[in-house]
Amino acid sequence: MDVQKLYQQKLVSAKEAVKVVKSGDWVDYGWCCNHPYDLDIALAARKDELYDVKLRGGVTMWVPEVAKQKMRQIILPGIPGTALAQTGK
Repeated sequence: MDVQKLYQQKLVSAKEAVKVVKSGDWVDYGWCCNHPYDLDIALAARKDELYDVKLRGGVTMWVPEVAKQKMRQIILPGIPGTALAQTGK
């Protein structure tokens, strides 16, 4: 098996990757500097499409972009400095 070929077949942009996230899903952001920076921006861009998306993670190195948005509802357990739920729209 050619691992590099398999990797290239599965490689997609952050915008394409977050298309699999549905309302009600849990998304694991990992810890510390392992937060998915590009995916966070792409997911925040879908704020008007999604509802009740729950993010898991902690010890952030920056405030996630999704926490800056007025989402319909987003739950951020374990991410210090962010509200448990933000509502808007």
